[in-house]
Amino acid sequence: MPIDLPCTGCRRRLSVRDEFAGRQVRCPACGAMVLAAPPAPPPSGPPLPGYAGPFFAPPDAAADKDERRAWSAVLLSPTRFFSGRGARSTVAQAARVGLPFLLLGAVASSVQYWLMLSRLGPSIADAWKSAGLGEMPLDLNSSFASVLQNQLLMEAAGLVLYPLSLHFGATLVGARGFQKTCSIYLYSLTARVLDLIPLPLPFGLIYLLVLNYLGMRHVHRLSEGRSLVAILLAAVVAAIGLLILFSCFVLLHGISLPDMR
Repeated sequence: MPIDLPCTGCRRRLSVRDEFAGRQVRCPACGAMVLAAPPAPPPSGPPLPGYAGPFFAPPDAAADKDERRAWSAVLLSPTRFFSGRGARSTVAQAARVGLPFLLLGAVASSVQYWLMLSRLGPSIADAWKSAGLGEMPLDLNSSFASVLQNQLLMEAAGLVLYPLSLHFGATLVGARGFQKTCSIYLYSLTARVLDLIPLPLPFGLIYLLVLNYLGMRHVHRLSEGRSLVAILLAAVVAAIGLLILFSCFVLLHGISLPDMR
């Protein structure tokens, strides 16, 4: 009789033949190792008054609690997280943790950029004219809604472009599994919480790259050198992609850059 048990990694129901009872089996969905233990027999004899069976936490409630704690584990102990739960997580689980921080970082960056334009925009435009370059090709008096819209468009482009670039770099150094790479990137988005702090350096981006590196080390099980090469290749490919997107933006909006000759 097959043994029906849940996977400890993705909570998918598995059906294992009885000859594998007591042995470790691999989940075909997420790759986690699960002990094929037969279900415990029900207690013999009449139930005691008020007895409703052995206490257990509902799987969905336990998973929700873990996901609420996952962001702090990624930020504060990333090595332990990526070595354990992060290596078994699905893309959906990682997205539920990381995407809210992406939106939070986008709003925070838009506020800071809008405030900077409001304060420094006229000075930049005057300096541009004083240098003999004519009218400023970009609108420095944009409303907050316009700044936020442009920021969200950039975040959406990065959400597609950077995971592809990251997996391209990982593939070149011998890693496999696009879902693992996506999970690494989505969990690393928790570093965007640093965008709430108006720092002179982009520490949020720096820590995101550090989390990507640790994810490569412990999820894809790459060496230190290969993980670093994968991150550098991803950064180069992503920068080229953003440059191409910016060139398309300039052409579509008819922005003419000044002739410096």
